[in-house]
Amino acid sequence: MNTSSATAALRGVLVSLLLSLPVMPGAHAQSTAAVDVVWEATSASFAGRMMDIDRFQNVYSVGDTYVNGVVLTRKFSPDGILLWERTFRPEVQVRATWVAADPNGGAYVVGFKWITSDQYPVGYFVLRYDADGNLVFSDIVDGSAAQAVRAEADHAGNAYVTGGLYEAGVFRIGIVKYSPAGRQWVCPVVNPNGTGFPGTPFPTGLFVSDNDSWIAASGTSGYNFYVLSCDPSGFKRFQDFQAVSVYAAAVAVNNAGEVYFGNGIAGGAGMQLRKYSPTGVLQWTNIYSPGDYIHRLALDSLGNVLAIGPDYGTSYYANWVTMKVAPNGVRQWARIFDGLDGNNEIPNFVAVDPFDNVYVTGTGGPAVVAANGSQYMQMVTLKYSAAGDPQWTITSAAGFSGNAVRVGDDGVSLFVQGYGQMYTARYRQTGLGEVPAAPTGLSATAVFTGLSYKVTLAWTDNATNELWYDIYRCSGGLCTGLLKIGRTLVDNATSFEDFAVLEGSIYGYQVVAHGFNADSAPSNIVLVTTGTATATAGAGAPAPAPAPTADPVAAPAAPVNLIATALSSSRIGLQWTNKSSTQTLVAIERCASPCNRYSEVARVTGSATSFTDSGLAARKSYSYRVRAQNSAGWSPYSATVNARTLR
Repeated sequence: MNTSSATAALRGVLVSLLLSLPVMPGAHAQSTAAVDVVWEATSASFAGRMMDIDRFQNVYSVGDTYVNGVVLTRKFSPDGILLWERTFRPEVQVRATWVAADPNGGAYVVGFKWITSDQYPVGYFVLRYDADGNLVFSDIVDGSAAQAVRAEADHAGNAYVTGGLYEAGVFRIGIVKYSPAGRQWVCPVVNPNGTGFPGTPFPTGLFVSDNDSWIAASGTSGYNFYVLSCDPSGFKRFQDFQAVSVYAAAVAVNNAGEVYFGNGIAGGAGMQLRKYSPTGVLQWTNIYSPGDYIHRLALDSLGNVLAIGPDYGTSYYANWVTMKVAPNGVRQWARIFDGLDGNNEIPNFVAVDPFDNVYVTGTGGPAVVAANGSQYMQMVTLKYSAAGDPQWTITSAAGFSGNAVRVGDDGVSLFVQGYGQMYTARYRQTGLGEVPAAPTGLSATAVFTGLSYKVTLAWTDNATNELWYDIYRCSGGLCTGLLKIGRTLVDNATSFEDFAVLEGSIYGYQVVAHGFNADSAPSNIVLVTTGTATATAGAGAPAPAPAPTADPVAAPAAPVNLIATALSSSRIGLQWTNKSSTQTLVAIERCASPCNRYSEVARVTGSATSFTDSGLAARKSYSYRVRAQNSAGWSPYSATVNARTLR
């Protein structure tokens, strides 16, 4: 161990870094009816990596710079007062990976030295700061691939670190214990097939049981994964070293020593969860869909497992998956969060409060629109009840991507950190509901573009907590059977353009603000013909018909006899019978299990009676429905059908 003084290790290097993330006006989190923003802090030159709190609810936030590789540690009081900040920069660049707060004050900061543009690790470090910001010790071990990845503290102020380091010239991966005075022991994982490790070994998961009696870690080595369990004295209780794994990131251990390990299956075939007895006997292995892999695990007071990860199966881009699994492996619920189209939304951290409510933070939508029209994702934090019911969301454009959410002892306060500008904040839950306010003043204008017609909608945005606006349309002067035709791409939208309109037709429109746990009341309905529009008075009231120019064509009847057949591990074939001779197209909609929301995946000609859906995940269930359209509007939906892709 290389123990150095605070003067030698802390060089006080502060650099200026222009992050690639935009700094936009109004980028801070906005309080909602359900969540107040108590305080926020940013450091524009640094990217956030991790945050933790001690038992006094002091906040320890750690980040770094890419240019010059400086690590910054900041301590805030519960009220947001910056108590101290320290920088760390040895002879080469360094990156922080985690921070673990000593419950009694102070923190352990871990990370690695790096070289080259891809930040290849060449040194492991652990820093121990006391409550006043004094550096108590630094443990720095140089060597290729050496790095400290995660850290967790127990109630006595000891810390456990997972990483790779050299002992007497031998590279070891596993769990390292530190007391407030320094390193105590290393509990390594051993490749049973030889002395070395295949591929590039990478520790990923670490968990300390609530009673401080069990410590578990996980990681990858080539296409292998490992699970390791040690006791507080450094005795190895068991290890499992298996082949074939994707992103082996998550581990958890309960007070009885039972270990849960989460990873993914090749090809995005599901989220895999394994349970081990305290002695390492495999109890069960289950694969859950939707989801491509498990990124983080948490445990609630009843021993249920909370797992988060991305799912690419419900669209071409990833959405969040959060699920709860009972100790016997039965899934209690699963929820998908989809805040925007056209980019990958990834959950990064999950936490549970004393009432078993679930909190998740990561990157997602709705998108933020910069002054130049560019769109960016933002930091999203959300809450589910213990039963999986959506409660609220809050976003921060400055945070960009949530790294951590910690629950205060009062069960009301939340402390969060984001990647962008090392965003650190305290939120307070109000206990109020979160239903978006209804849009008002909807108007419509029909415009001839020179080749065809479009209808431009405009309304007043009265909501502060919507994810987007859903657009509904009907055809004909009586305006019955409003059907959803689209949604806005961002929140706070006040307009929408509908290009799927025909000359000589009458259309009615209505918009609804879509929230995380509820939708707003609808706007007024507005009727429009080519070139004129008439708005109704009062939200949700039917509009008086304009001059009679009724569409002579009736909307088509719904297609019938829809059948879905699995053709392979990635394709499902659909067949149906058309019931109208006037339809011009058929739209196919899909929803991955568990079905929360259908999305349109294709449109075919009105005479088509079949379609093959490809690019699907193996062994995953999908639901389908179809509807037809002509100049008068959309038909009702067909009956829904289900099919599961093959192995």
